[in-house]
Amino acid sequence: MSAGQGTAVPQISRDLSLLAPLFQKAVEAAIKECNDAGIDAFVYDRPLLVWSIDQKYASTLQVLDTSFDHQDYAVALANGSALREPLNVTMLSIMESDWWKQALFRDLRE
Repeated sequence: MSAGQGTAVPQISRDLSLLAPLFQKAVEAAIKECNDAGIDAFVYDRPLLVWSIDQKYASTLQVLDTSFDHQDYAVALANGSALREPLNVTMLSIMESDWWKQALFRDLRE
C-alpha cells in the first residue's frame, strides 16, 4: 500500500486545499486592518507576509525582522524515485547561485 492509500491523507489534503483561499482572505483582511490602523500588528508566515505586503502596502506597512520559529519545507517523492538525485543536485545548484541569494534578499529580506 502506498502512502496515503487507505488513510485520511487524501481527504485531509482536499480539505486543506479548500481552506487555502479562506486563509488568504483572512490574511488580506488582517493586512488591510493593520494598514487602516484597526489593529496594531499580527503574526503570519514570514515569506508569505513579506510578499503580500510588497504587493500592495510596501509604502505604508513593514514586516519586522522578528521571527518566532524557523519553518522548513519539504518535497515528497516516492521511495526509489529516479527524480531524487537530479532534484537534489538542481536544488543545491540553485541555492548556491547568486540569483537565489538575490531573491532571498529581495523577497524575504534574508
